[in-house]
Amino acid sequence: MAFVRRMWSGKHHRTVKGMGLVTLVWTNGTTVISINFRIYNIDEEDKTKNDHFLDMLDKAEERGFNPEFVLFDT
Repeated sequence: MAFVRRMWSGKHHRTVKGMGLVTLVWTNGTTVISINFRIYNIDEEDKTKNDHFLDMLDKAEERGFNPEFVLFDT
């Protein structure tokens, strides 16, 4: 697959084969709903995970989402 590469896994505490995925979700503490996602290829594009996150956050705002606060894990 084109986007599979070696990357660090916090879950496994070592490098594993994986895909760059950024996901934006909404939650009320109980329910979790996926709002947007992006697959990125860090080796071939100019955008970082942070760039994708900010783009998705802007799009969510355009769609009417107005969260009390936003958390981001990079």
